[in-house]
Amino acid sequence: HTHDREEVMLVTAGTVELRVEGDVVTLSPGDTLVVPAQTLHQLATVGEVDAEWLLIAPAGIGFYHESGERADPVWAR
Repeated sequence: HTHDREEVMLVTAGTVELRVEGDVVTLSPGDTLVVPAQTLHQLATVGEVDAEWLLIAPAGIGFYHESGERADPVWAR
């Protein structure tokens, strides 16, 4: 998916694997990643512990499928 604005992820528990524009990044508790606007990315929890993270983004951020179709989650409305 992509966003129309920059987002920052701060992992607070577990381990998250992010695929960002084809590169794979693994984040652990305390790690932070800035994802620029319009950057294709996908995330998954890896390991035994459920991952938790803070998503920090401007109000009104748009979520989009890879196809470009709007995909705002209910919690983001």
